[in-house]
Amino acid sequence: MGDRKAEILEQAQVLVQKAGYDCLRYQDIADELGVTRINIHHHFPHKEDLGNALLERIVADLRAGFDEISREPGSSWEKLDRFFDWGRQTVEQGNRVCPISAMQGDANVIPDGMQGRLRAAGEMELEFLGQLLEEGRERNEMAFSGEAASQAEMVLSAYKGALMYARLHGPQIYAHTIEQLKASLTP
Repeated sequence: MGDRKAEILEQAQVLVQKAGYDCLRYQDIADELGVTRINIHHHFPHKEDLGNALLERIVADLRAGFDEISREPGSSWEKLDRFFDWGRQTVEQGNRVCPISAMQGDANVIPDGMQGRLRAAGEMELEFLGQLLEEGRERNEMAFSGEAASQAEMVLSAYKGALMYARLHGPQIYAHTIEQLKASLTP
């Protein structure tokens, strides 16, 4: 991927994290990069092309991050903390949310050609978190009732909700939510 294309995707992700997919405008990207809209259209003729490329980038980054966390030594708690750190970093960037959550929030306007990729990205997050929680329970490091997949849904929903709330209520709401999530998983 050329440098310009990567710059466009980077700026598109920032804009999606701040305002959602529906508010993503080629002119805003062009203004931020100091290029013309035609330059953006050259790389991504249609908004859906840009959206699909952005989802591919997000999924690749997530997969690499999940693989790294899975390979690293450490307790299940240390691995979960690395995952939660991504949210903390997002909160510290100011007025941003998880890019997948931002797109999921616009699911009713996301083109059909992107829906499958968006759904797969969310499923990948849930699968990773479910495996991590099950590993923690098997090691007697974590405790929870029910299936790990259901617990992953609850944890991920609270995590992402805290990212949204942090935009208006400050970063402490994210920190407090993570503390409560961890307390609920402690044996």
